[in-house]
Formats: sequence, C-alpha cells, structure tokens
Amino acid sequence: MLNIFVQRVPDETGKGKFIRRLTTASVPLGVNYTTNPKGCVALLDVGWWHGPKKDIPRVIRMDGAEDYNQALMKNAVDTADAVIWQNNYCREYLGRTYNIKGKKKEFVICNGANPDDYKDTLKLFPGFNVIISGKWSKVVKDEGGKIVYAERENKRLGLMLDVASRVVTKNDDICFWVAGHTTLKPPVHERIKILGNVPDDLLSRYIAGSDVMLNLGKKDWCPNSVVECLVAEKPVIYSEDGGGIVELVGDCGFAVKDFGEDLIAELIRKKEEIYRPDLHIEFIASEYKKVFEEISKK
Repeated sequence: MLNIFVQRVPDETGKGKFIRRLTTASVPLGVNYTTNPKGCVALLDVGWWHGPKKDIPRVIRMDGAEDYNQALMKNAVDTADAVIWQNNYCREYLGRTYNIKGKKKEFVICNGANPDDYKDTLKLFPGFNVIISGKWSKVVKDEGGKIVYAERENKRLGLMLDVASRVVTKNDDICFWVAGHTTLKPPVHERIKILGNVPDDLLSRYIAGSDVMLNLGKKDWCPNSVVECLVAEKPVIYSEDGGGIVELVGDCGFAVKDFGEDLIAELIRKKEEIYRPDLHIEFIASEYKKVFEEISKK
C-alpha cells in the first residue's frame, strides 16, 4: 500500500469533491490517502494548509488561485517538490505568476468523476433540458468585516441567466436547470428552474437527465461541473474565451463567441455523442499514483 499524507480527507459536505473522489478511487490501486503522516511516502497539498516543508516529498495540486492569499500560495509552491496542474491553461497562467516553470517537476492531470454516478436519471422537462451548474459565489468580508457572499464574476452566471431568459421566451421546448448558490436575482420563468445548492447524488441525477450543459465562464480553470457533464457524456456549450474550459471540452461540445438566443437554441437541440474515459476517476487516480511513485523514488 502506498500511503499519501493529506491534510484532511474531505467529508460529504461538498468541499473538496474531487479529492473525495480521488481517495475512494485510489484504494483499489493500492494507494491510501490518510491524515496520519506516519509511514507516508509523500504529502499531497490541496490548498487547505501551507505549513513548513516536511521530510517527505510534497506535491501541490494547483486548483485556481483567485481565492487564496497570494503570499501563502507562492510560499507553498516554492517549497513544494512537484506541482500538479489541472490543465495546460493553469500551467501557463499560474506558472508565470509564481515563476516556477522549469524549476521543479510538473505534471498535468485533470479532475475526474465516476461515470457510474450518472446512470440514475431524473425525469425532467419533456423537451430539451439544459444544466447550468457551478460555484457561482464565494465567501468574502465586506468593509465592516462581516462575512458575506459575492459572485465570481468570471463565472458569468448573470450572462447565462440572460441567455436562458431569451431562449425560453422564444422556444417552448427548452428548459434550464440552474444549480449552485448565487446572490443574483434570477429571471422568473416556469422553464428556468433555480435549484440552489444541490447534494452531489441529486445533482448527478439532474446532469444525467439533461441533454447539454451551458457554461459561458471566462478564463476559468477546470470546473468540476464541466468534468461531471463530460463524464456523463453530455456535450458542453462554452465560450471561446473560457480559458481552461476550452482545453477541457475540446471537440466534445460547441464553442461560441456569439451569445444570441437563436444560436444557443440551435446548439441545445444538436445531438452530439461524446465519450471521455480520460476523465474517469479511475484513470485520474492511476495518474496520481504514477506521480507519487516517481516523486518518492530515492
């Protein structure tokens, strides 16, 4: 058994969804993620803790940067033995930010999901169903120091709600399902369903019951929601300036720069068969195992 120290194993609340999936899928591969450092060959830093350098190799997984203290993140990267990027977009952008390219071992491994989670579907609208899912808001402090929610502007949920409103006004065979917490006031329409925060098992059923995902995020990293839809074999309508989303989706969806309702409606109705075994969590877990086997060699 290959023991990997991680600061904490995620619970079922939703935070750290990918790491929770990774720990589960790694057990059959002979990899054990544990909060007990004894007997571990490496440490996986997933952004929850940045302590002093341990006497075992430390691998940091870069999961965006907008929500982290920049000084702490730079120190965490500088003291790491290796970096796992979610995609090449992250590697280029954050690699320049922290000036680490060529200075340590780097690996590019995407997020993943379990295809078995999307076999159970919900009966949704008897037409075309579009899922819009993501972490739209983040916790911040206002001027008075009070904890409040603020929208992640690069996620562009406001734009997607506007698109949805225009699409359903002109097309009576399309319905949108919007999952995730938001501070925005949504449009009022019977075919724009605002779900709020949805438990993982229920969200999987909404994804499985949908025909396509709409994600028009700008310069985004590697959204779990997009990975989930691709693993569920659902195409994604995405923006040409989507950053990591462009690399992630590739030809398994439809890139747009025009957000007109007629084009979006046409793409929603367009059938596209996709299959992404490279995003299956079992494969991703095996790639992580290779990293730790390499980094732990004396």
